[in-house]
Amino acid sequence: MLYTEDLTPYEQAEEAQEPVYDLWCAVERLDEHQRTVVVLFYYEECTIREIAQVLEVSQGTVKSRLSRAREKLKQMLREEGDCSEQGVG
Repeated sequence: MLYTEDLTPYEQAEEAQEPVYDLWCAVERLDEHQRTVVVLFYYEECTIREIAQVLEVSQGTVKSRLSRAREKLKQMLREEGDCSEQGVG
């Protein structure tokens, strides 16, 4: 039996069959720069400063990428597209 901690966010969402699944699908559809900062910030719980250091960009760049990613995620989730329709999953 696998514990929740052993599963990826995608697997957790799929197993729970909750709206989190749609969120993860939307995250996967972000461009690489936005997806990277979202994953590091929300899933890996890195600080803005840590992300900036790892990616070798300014903290302002990290903040703007996060802001743009949040807006894009809101837009995608409003569209209520199923992951299978988007070719994800």
